[in-house]
Amino acid sequence: MKARALLRWCRMAVPLLAFLLLAPGIALAGKCQVGDSSGNTKPQPKEGSRVKEKFNPTVTMTVPPGTALDPFMERLSAAVNLASVGEYTATYRPNASELEIMRIDGSEIDDLFWSDNDPGIQSVRVTVMRDRLLAFLGYIVEDPSPSGGTLFVTLNDRSIMVDTAGLGTAANVNLVLRQTILDAGYQVDSIPPYLLVRPTPGNDYFTQVGLRSTDPSIVTTDIGLAPEPNPSSPSAPGRSPAPSSDNEKSLTSRSRKE
Repeated sequence: MKARALLRWCRMAVPLLAFLLLAPGIALAGKCQVGDSSGNTKPQPKEGSRVKEKFNPTVTMTVPPGTALDPFMERLSAAVNLASVGEYTATYRPNASELEIMRIDGSEIDDLFWSDNDPGIQSVRVTVMRDRLLAFLGYIVEDPSPSGGTLFVTLNDRSIMVDTAGLGTAANVNLVLRQTILDAGYQVDSIPPYLLVRPTPGNDYFTQVGLRSTDPSIVTTDIGLAPEPNPSSPSAPGRSPAPSSDNEKSLTSRSRKE
């Protein structure tokens, strides 16, 4: 009797598990994790940096003197919640230096972009657990330092590296970065101001994209995950203006409308 009851429970549990994994109402948060050039998740934001969050109302904040990362991100999270009450919710996870954003109804966001030019934040990773997303890598805009460094691009669980020593200009860095991603087996298109990375046919789409720089001169990050751009308007979804000279940061997200 016990074996028969267990078998009956297993037959019920399998479809229930599938529902939990696939049901659209299960909350799927978009995430932005920040770090320093070594990848440690407690960078020090630069005093006077401006932060712009945009996916419904726009929230602009200035980092006050002496503010560490956690209070800074907590303020950003609170500003997102205040500006988008009733539609989105944001939560900051200090143990991971990670900001999560989701819709109030639990449905997944449609795309997520992060950009900043804060020299204290040299590592960013964006995650959206949704199918058929492409990776967007903003053009490198600063010339590399004479001593160089390394750019680490993360596409899902794969890391691609570019040595910036001797490249001289941002244009050269972008050319080498594009070719290195192509050599790794991906498809790459230039849709200014982004390199748009597609998986090769038959491979997984992207749920994670990241960029880390150990080159002290390359401090601007602009990355995101989004669906295929509309052919009639091929610019990246959610694209925000390029960061200004006073270390503006922007976080852009949209949600799929059913």
